[in-house]
Amino acid sequence: MTKQDKKLAETLETHHAYWREKYESEPYYREGYTYEDYGPAYAAGLDAAAKHPDRNYEDHESALAHEWHIYRGDSRLDWKEANAAVRAAWERMKLHHMDG
Repeated sequence: MTKQDKKLAETLETHHAYWREKYESEPYYREGYTYEDYGPAYAAGLDAAAKHPDRNYEDHESALAHEWHIYRGDSRLDWKEANAAVRAAWERMKLHHMDG
C-alpha cells in the first residue's frame, strides 16, 4: 500500500466514523433505519468524490444512480432515498479535500 493509499484509507475511515455518529441527525434520516441502511450511500459518495475530485456532484449524479445497485448491498434505501446521503458524503469529502 502506497503512502497515498494509506492516507485515503484513513480519510475514508474518518468520514465513516463521522457518519456513523451523525446519520440519525440528518434531515433525510428515516426513523427505524440504521447505519447499515445509510452506510452504503455514504460509501458511494465518498468513493466517487475520491475518484473524481475535480467534478461536481451534479456531473456524476446519474452515474451514481445507475451504480446504486452495486453499492446498495442490504440497504433498504432505494436511489431516491439514498441520493441525499450520497450527496452529503460527497460534499463533506470535497470540503475535506479542499481543506487538506
